[in-house]
Amino acid sequence: MKQYYVYKITHLENEYFYFGHRGCSTKKQPLDDIGVSYFSSGILHHEFKNQPSKFKIDILGVYKDSRLAEEMKSLLVKMHINNYLCKNLSYNSAAYTRAIRPSMGKKHTKDKVKKHAAKVDAKKKADAALKQTLETYYDESLGCMVTVYPTSIKKNARK
Repeated sequence: MKQYYVYKITHLENEYFYFGHRGCSTKKQPLDDIGVSYFSSGILHHEFKNQPSKFKIDILGVYKDSRLAEEMKSLLVKMHINNYLCKNLSYNSAAYTRAIRPSMGKKHTKDKVKKHAAKVDAKKKADAALKQTLETYYDESLGCMVTVYPTSIKKNARK
């Protein structure tokens, strides 16, 4: 059985902090997991992993439901996101990501993976072709760089 916890790691020297959430076995206490076998996935990850003694670890809540832990972490980040010491880049949680990209985390058939890869390749080729046809120059009267699109691209872009 799993439990889910919300944590805050704080750098003791500069007071930067990061909120996160994680699932672990109920046989293991959160403090036996974070800083021991798990070192966060945030921007402070590398320093935390290499020098865990420079960080304070706070377990802010333990939950039976992963979505509740995700929501609690997101709420905490929303409350602190404007604090320059907060190193969470956004309050984008996995729950938020699932709402925006419902296919995330699902298994895809080989056929769907091939189709998606073909679309990505086609887009990369189209972007490369577009870059080759663009003309960019510095316009002194405007005081900036100007990119001229071929007429055929302008027409297609408006559709």
